[in-house]
Amino acid sequence: MEPVAKRLYHEADGHVKYSGFVTGPSHPWFGYSPDGISYEERNNRFVLLEVKALDLGKRVVGDEFCKQCKYLEFSNDGVMRLKKKNKFYGQIQFGLGISNLPHAKLLLYVHKNRSVITVDVPRDEEFISSMFSVLTDVYFTHYLPFLSTHRNRLINA
Repeated sequence: MEPVAKRLYHEADGHVKYSGFVTGPSHPWFGYSPDGISYEERNNRFVLLEVKALDLGKRVVGDEFCKQCKYLEFSNDGVMRLKKKNKFYGQIQFGLGISNLPHAKLLLYVHKNRSVITVDVPRDEEFISSMFSVLTDVYFTHYLPFLSTHRNRLINA
């Protein structure tokens, strides 16, 4: 449902562009393929777009969807945000780190009423730094040595 969600977002909020595969100059061994990049004229910024279509959206809509979605939480003042402890948060922060963008939007497609719920996701520099440090260590300490040690077996597979 990604194309439908991006079209709905485009009609309501901004210009959606697809950027393909992105690598960053500070960590060229990492790459990311965003669902889209959008330019928000009102905020004069580019934002990373990540689209998800959850099964929950087949059953409930609107506020009920937001309340039941295990990936979302609400602050005391009622602001909806993405929980930090879930796979989407890490995926989006990884994309922000690679693309060097300050902000992302999670587009949650709700199939039941063919709508999109947009969740703002600001860049979390501390999270990105920690994640990149761990992933870089795994890549150079474990993954590359494994590939080097088993290169003949991998080439002939």
